[in-house]
Order: sequence, then structure tokens, then C-alpha cells
Amino acid sequence: MSLIVTRKENGVIYIVSDTKLTAPDGQDFNKGQHYQQEENVLKATILNSHHCVSFAGNIQYAESAIKSLTGDQTDETILDILRLSHLASNQETEYTLASMLNTKAGIYEIKNGTVSKVEASWIGSQKAFGKFQSNMLGQNLNHKRQNFMSITKAASGNLMQKMTDAMDDVIQDEDIPEVAGFKIKIFFDGNRFIYDGYIDSYFASQQLNFQVPDSANSFGMPITHGTAAQGAYTINFFLSRDNYNYVGLHVKQGNFGILYCRNDNGLLHPELLAKTDEIDFWDQVKKFGVTPFGTTQDAFQKFGIAGKDFYDQKNYLAAINSFTKGIEYTHDKEKGQLYFNRAICFIQINKMQEVLQDFNEAVKLKPENQAEATRIMTDLINSKR
Repeated sequence: MSLIVTRKENGVIYIVSDTKLTAPDGQDFNKGQHYQQEENVLKATILNSHHCVSFAGNIQYAESAIKSLTGDQTDETILDILRLSHLASNQETEYTLASMLNTKAGIYEIKNGTVSKVEASWIGSQKAFGKFQSNMLGQNLNHKRQNFMSITKAASGNLMQKMTDAMDDVIQDEDIPEVAGFKIKIFFDGNRFIYDGYIDSYFASQQLNFQVPDSANSFGMPITHGTAAQGAYTINFFLSRDNYNYVGLHVKQGNFGILYCRNDNGLLHPELLAKTDEIDFWDQVKKFGVTPFGTTQDAFQKFGIAGKDFYDQKNYLAAINSFTKGIEYTHDKEKGQLYFNRAICFIQINKMQEVLQDFNEAVKLKPENQAEATRIMTDLINSKR
């Protein structure tokens, strides 16, 4: 059982859902429950830029219904397919259709044998929704909330933030075991439905670094996390804005990632990638267009230390490869320092054009490198006279 809540405000639709966490054997996260990998599909599927279908109940019925949706159908056709699936499941599988067709916000609920156009919808656990609703209304929590930090980049509005907070409290409530794992956030950004990327750290206790990649305005800030031994977990939800067939997440404490794939136009199913850190996971999934909005792992330290070790071993090609990887995942002065380090490696294998190119980049990104780069180049020129 799950909980999926869909609401709208000012003509924009917002959706939050829980999804059970697929973890490697022997690892427990959130309420200590074990789940079969094939059961842990995402409960909300973006079909196209203007349609999103959510379900609670039997996965087989939902899978079949989703595969029948071609992505270019009208609301009426989609609702007819979902209604027939709902009835075939003896009303055990419930659906919500969120539609922004022609930019008109519509929420449809397929539940209790009927199709209704509603202002807001919930499907799944009634007990979980009761808890969710009491949180939305600002009523007192009946459990002590765990230490928790959440960071998101999307400007998705106050309603999404309230829905997110309410879902977080349901997921953390030990008295509601049927809703667990992590949350999915979806909203319409003015042009299309998107999965909202975020970083959540539960049981905050230790410091780690935070970076926003792929931005000239990137910045760093400390966030906190705990250890697996403390029952902590940090979720980094990766998304693809251009391809709804893939999303992913990484769990820092478990050293694993999950790539969710929408095969044969069905639901998004998990593929576990064990024994992989956050940056290595990103490296594996970026070919699918899946990226994080930020990272918690220190790429400068990861690739800088490895590159230095290779350099000290006189394995210059391996050092160049490590610094090259670091350049891909760092920004500003850190990137500039890695360019500088790579230039030193190119000197050792006598690739002078690459040396000049890397020193130029190193100085542009980190002007403090200017004096040392000039001194090294002067010494090189003098040595060749």
C-alpha cells in the first residue's frame, strides 16, 4: 500500500507519493522493512508533458493499463482505459489522472467504481492520508519527528513544500508501516510535468559538502547526514527533464543507486546498482539523461587524491584520466586546480599543446594559478634553448 496525493493551486498541479526503497541484501532503511524489487515501482508515471497517471493497488493491473496509454490520447480515452482497469481489479487498483492538456489543470480520480473530476485527490492508505491531512492543516504531530534536512532547487511553490513536509512525516511515522521509503515529487513547471530533484538527509548528525552542478552560479554549502549504523540515510533523487523513461536515486550510507526504467511504455521499475558511490552512479546513469540537481560527494577530493597518487607512482596517463574525471564534476576554482594538475601531468609526457590549453583554463578559473603557471612555462622554454 502507498499514498499518492494530487492537488492544484493557481492552475498548477502538484503530486507527492511514497515509493518503497529497493536496498541490497542485508541493508535496512526506513522502518526496517524488506521489499521485493519487482514491487518497488514508482507509483506516479509521467506519460508526456501534460499527462501524469498515479496508482495505488495491484501492480499488474496498473502495468497493463499504463502500457495501453500511447501518450497522445485525450483525457476521455485515458480515463476510459483506467476505469476499465479499476473495475477489472475489483476496484482494488485506484488511479489519479493529472492533466494539463491545453494548459488547463484537471484532476480525475478513479476510485470506488466511479470516475470523478475533483479539486484534489488521494489514493492508497486511508490511515496515511489522515496523517498527511492533519499535517497539512498544521495539527499537532503525534510522533516526534526525526532529525531531517531537505534541499531542492525547483521553484515549485509553497503548496508543494507543504505537501512534501506532510509526506515526509507520514514516511517517518513508525505507526504507518505501509508508507515508507522515499518520496516522489511531480509538478507542472509551466511547460511540462517534471520529477522534482532533491536531496534528503535523515537523522542529521555529521557534515558533508553540497554542490550544485552544471551552473555558472553553482555554490557550496555544508549539509549534514548520519551513518548507516545510526539508522540514517541520505536520498539524492536524480531526474531527467527530457526523457520520462528514466529517473534514479542514490543512497549515500548504503553506497548504492537505483535506476528506474520505463520499459515497453509501462511503469518505472528499479534496477539496483550496488557498491557505487554517488559520483560513480552519476557516471553510470548520465547516458540515460539522468542527472542530480546537486551532489553531496566531494568530487575534487575523490579525483584529486586519486590523480596525485597516480602522479606520485609516475603513472601519468592514469593521473590525467583521474583529473579529467574531476574536471567533469567540479566547478570554478576546484576545476581550475584540476586543470593545473593535469597540465603538470602533460608536461611529463611532453604534450605541450595540452599543457598550454590546461594552464589557460587553470588561470581563467583560478587566477591565483597565474604566477606559478607563468614560472613553469618560463622554465620549460628556457630548458629547451
